[in-house]
Amino acid sequence: MLIWPLLLTACVQLFGQPIMIRGQLVDTRGTPIPFGTVEIRHPDHGTGVAANESGEFAFSVPPERTADTLLISALGFDPKKIPIREVVRNKPLKIVLAARVFEMEEVVVRPSASKGTMELGHSRMTPEIYGGMHAEQLTQIGVWMDNPAGQSGMLQTISFFITRSGKPRSPFRVRIYAAEGDPVTVGEDMLTESLIFEPAKKGAWNTLDVSGYRIPFPEKGLFVAIEYIYTKKKFEYKTVIGDHIYADYGVVLGCTWEYAIPRSYLNYLGKGWKLWYDPGTPFGLPNPRNALIKITVSY
Repeated sequence: MLIWPLLLTACVQLFGQPIMIRGQLVDTRGTPIPFGTVEIRHPDHGTGVAANESGEFAFSVPPERTADTLLISALGFDPKKIPIREVVRNKPLKIVLAARVFEMEEVVVRPSASKGTMELGHSRMTPEIYGGMHAEQLTQIGVWMDNPAGQSGMLQTISFFITRSGKPRSPFRVRIYAAEGDPVTVGEDMLTESLIFEPAKKGAWNTLDVSGYRIPFPEKGLFVAIEYIYTKKKFEYKTVIGDHIYADYGVVLGCTWEYAIPRSYLNYLGKGWKLWYDPGTPFGLPNPRNALIKITVSY
């Protein structure tokens, strides 16, 4: 479970005890910033926490990590770094983030040049499902939407296959990122405002019209992701796998093994984005696992 209740001050326990960091994310006017993240980045030992609707958070840090730095991020705001030792000296801890200024490229739409729409992403389903927030603090599941046409277009709809497992009516935040680099990686936000989506159907595709946001579909494609956000206790549940009981939260997104190319990515608190590629797939299946997310694009 990633969210802790009502947390307004910074509290640090020393002398070999874990350090408890409590605080709140606010903007320059003092307004709470919901669903931001506070992380300690490390490829193996990274950790972190997601803030709740009121921007409040808390998590414990091992005493040997006091020389590390907190990375604070929130959609629509400039990220911030704070040394953990500084947290000891400043309490109550209120982290102020400045609004980010986005420079968006001008998009020229010429209806006469339209060639119709194309569906991209993963649409076929196999029995495997995946989702929840228990596994090493998973926060986002995303898919790289390649651009096979090699020409610019406009994003029209996004669809997510929400299974009957978990809490299928739990809201999540939709994230859209640029595709950058070679090999491709998750880049900057292309959807710069918070878009919360609450699925209406379970065991089915749920489609969201995003044409009004006028998001361009670049020649290199883009990433579409779901971000787990903690809103209500009723969306918590438990999953039993073997001898382990996991405290889960939220929707369970469908996935498929029917595509040979891995295009799905997972984002973990403190560790960042990683390609979701598992060569040792169960049942002897040779292909990687991919999340069931698809889009339509107009050209």
